[in-house]
Amino acid sequence: MSPISSYGPFITGLIATQLAALSLSDNPWGLFIQMIPYNLYGVFAMIGVLFVINLNLDIGPMYQAEKKAITAGKLYGDQDKLMMDEDDETEKGNKRTDADIFSFLIPMILLLGTIFSVIFWTGNIGENGFRGAFLNADIVLGIISGFICGSAGGIIYARLRYGKSLVNLFEDFTNGLLKLMIVTLILIMAWSIGSIATTMGLGEYIAHITGSYLPSFIVPAIIFLVGAFIAFSTGSSWGVFSIMMPIALPMAAAIDISLPIAIGAVISGGLFGDHCSPISDTTIMASTGAAADHIEHVKTQLPYAIIIGISAATGFLSAGLTQNAIVSMVITAAVLLSILYFLNRKAKKENLKVFLEKTS
Repeated sequence: MSPISSYGPFITGLIATQLAALSLSDNPWGLFIQMIPYNLYGVFAMIGVLFVINLNLDIGPMYQAEKKAITAGKLYGDQDKLMMDEDDETEKGNKRTDADIFSFLIPMILLLGTIFSVIFWTGNIGENGFRGAFLNADIVLGIISGFICGSAGGIIYARLRYGKSLVNLFEDFTNGLLKLMIVTLILIMAWSIGSIATTMGLGEYIAHITGSYLPSFIVPAIIFLVGAFIAFSTGSSWGVFSIMMPIALPMAAAIDISLPIAIGAVISGGLFGDHCSPISDTTIMASTGAAADHIEHVKTQLPYAIIIGISAATGFLSAGLTQNAIVSMVITAAVLLSILYFLNRKAKKENLKVFLEKTS
């Protein structure tokens, strides 16, 4: 959802291409901001995590893992294949540098400060006001300037604080840039797909089929579910954005659905499928960072993701009916809280049984 992450420029680039193809004058960054309340999976995934933590809610495979940890003191199963063995790392003598809070704060303050300074300057906040500055600003220039200043600040602080050589620091910096080169390649291919889809009239064709057989209000939920399926199968949310944006936006324009709803459905579907997919890079990195068995990690997170996904799907149904962000968020929240309330009551009974077994 953050416009200053790599997702922001990537998604707005896809949106801008479709706006040009549809001869629409909307601001892609404005649509990105308007989309945020409709990114139902992204918003409620964060809210759901907070509830799960505070309720200490363990369900499905996570409950079994927690029960094993409480009753047997085991953090992983005997047959688990850990993505990273911390004991082996220690034996190899790999040392970690303990970073202080300023290693995070200095680059982040420079990043945000530069971005907003450039936005307010190029958007002429004095004449256009706060909201007008964002709509008229050169946000790409702001993000580029922010990343440069934040990176420079991080390098300088690491050099002064930890005494690291500039050669190693710039090597780390360039390695980070190389890892993001795939974003540029995906974006170029996405533009190609979008151009082909526009020439073929794919969005209009699907809109015609949909209008003939399905009520228009169900379209956002279908976009969400199709996007989730593609992301789960490919392990890539970026691929979903590239494939679905050239289809969803022309279809939404043809059947008079708000563009932010269609964009939110595409992004939510990509995130949902990506979170559930065992071949997703983010899932692999999460299990690696936790030094856990990869498949066990997927199995334990899957029920939580599905609960959020079901809630988001109902939210997109209401969004299609009302085209109102507040109503769709309220419906999504009501469904999510109802499911969590029911599961929390059930989990408390199970936890009581585990406690009695342990003390008996």
